[in-house]
Amino acid sequence: MIKNKPKLGEKHDVISVSTSADLQTHIVNMVSQATNNIKMLSRKMDARLTNNSDFIEVLRSCIVYNPNFNLKILIYNLEEFLSQHHQILDLSQRLSSNITIRVLNKEQQHHNNDIILVDNAGVIFREHSDRYESTIEYHNKSKNLNFTRQFNEFWEHGVRDNNLYRLGI
Repeated sequence: MIKNKPKLGEKHDVISVSTSADLQTHIVNMVSQATNNIKMLSRKMDARLTNNSDFIEVLRSCIVYNPNFNLKILIYNLEEFLSQHHQILDLSQRLSSNITIRVLNKEQQHHNNDIILVDNAGVIFREHSDRYESTIEYHNKSKNLNFTRQFNEFWEHGVRDNNLYRLGI
């Protein structure tokens, strides 16, 4: 539980977390405040953080309350992602005009970090995708913009894998 929940877009100190529970709490809190878009770059969409009803419900709510809402997910490891039977696959099939998932181009898969960008303000950054140490900023437009530029470059070269859309989930 977060004391004095930070508000997206309001100035706060950088928050550092080191456990999956703390990170998941901040992910859900920040995502629940999104109004326009979320961009996620992730090695495998860690099930402890994003394959749970709290996360899926806040995403669903974002889209239901704003039909123009856009979620873009870039993943590195498709096989590992699919093996988790991730709830976001079902959500993406039901809300396909709002959620797009691509696989990162092989030449760009040397990165080992996970990034979540919320609207044009929030940044959640995990330098090592296999650990939970993260920095969380609810209001850093310049960092969000820099990561958005990197994300957009990766997105342009990302691949829409048919395995994501043929599943009978």
